[in-house]
Amino acid sequence: MNNPKKYTLQVANRSLVGAENIHWTILIAASVISVLPLLLVFLAFQRWTLDSNLDSGLK
Repeated sequence: MNNPKKYTLQVANRSLVGAENIHWTILIAASVISVLPLLLVFLAFQRWTLDSNLDSGLK
């Protein structure tokens, strides 16, 4: 991927890390922002996810 506008969040986070300097505040903020969608999806479907794990052990 040569176009920075089409990077995924993880690839864009990796591009923030330089060879000699790392902007920690920007990197941590971008990491938190990239985790938020996954956390929201898990919280929305938490009941079904945990219930399916309990049911599979009882069969």
